[in-house]
Amino acid sequence: MIDAKDYKAIDAKDHKTAYALGILHEDMRKDYLKAIEWYEIAHKLGEKRAAYALGIVCQNYIKNYEKTIEWYEIAHKLGEKRAAYALGLFYKQTLKDYPKAIEWYEISHKMGGVQAAYALGIVYEDIFQDYPKAIEWYEIAHNINKDRKAAYALGKLYDDILKDYPNAVKWFEIAYDQGNTNAAYALGIVCQNYIKNYEKAIEWYEIAHKLGEKRAAYALGKLYDDILKDYPSAKKWYEIAHKQNKKHYGAIVRIAVMYLEGRGVNKNMIKARSLLEKAAKGGSEKAKQILALFDANKSK
Repeated sequence: MIDAKDYKAIDAKDHKTAYALGILHEDMRKDYLKAIEWYEIAHKLGEKRAAYALGIVCQNYIKNYEKTIEWYEIAHKLGEKRAAYALGLFYKQTLKDYPKAIEWYEISHKMGGVQAAYALGIVYEDIFQDYPKAIEWYEIAHNINKDRKAAYALGKLYDDILKDYPNAVKWFEIAYDQGNTNAAYALGIVCQNYIKNYEKAIEWYEIAHKLGEKRAAYALGKLYDDILKDYPSAKKWYEIAHKQNKKHYGAIVRIAVMYLEGRGVNKNMIKARSLLEKAAKGGSEKAKQILALFDANKSK
């Protein structure tokens, strides 16, 4: 490991050495005051990277937010492209000054910052509820570098807020094609609940299941159970859901009810009770309620 003493023989006017000492004290020694001292020396000696490094240390470790802004702005003036985005993020997350966040994100975007457009979409959606602006920025983000996060965000916006399900499907499919695995499960939900295309819903849930989405098996069970009345398939998927997660007591309760009612299986009160007791022991309130009714009816 390099130690500060190893730099003694090096010219004190070397900006690269001063910057390296700043990194050493920041990353290795966690001596942030010393890091600031060396970064400031490096900055005075003309090291352009030092101002941005000072902004990071002042923000994350010293918690001097006035100095944070000062150093990031100096870094920005020196041509450090990351500084504008850092300022946008800082104003949004730490100071909650959203107009300022937008101002700096837009500067970052104009400078070619690829993250800024997506960040602007989030601010307009979550903070200002300006959905046309959010859509505009998400689409810009997607067009810049095929940002799959932006495609998924557009799908969620059209799905959850605007209730425009054809557009939700369009953007979820784009997100899926670009590698967003969450999109397959989202497509299953939209196709089931809003488009009412159950064949497509099954297709997407099965894709989501193969991609490791644990919620998909239970969703398939409920679709086969509640809507398609295909009880053997429902039971199969409930069992898969429980196998994936032994604490998935919702699946156990559903199978128990099938045994209680004889849906897709022969009625078996002993089996039903055993499953309900297992779920109740795991904390399922639904199982406890059914057991209470079970015992009440038995005592009559």
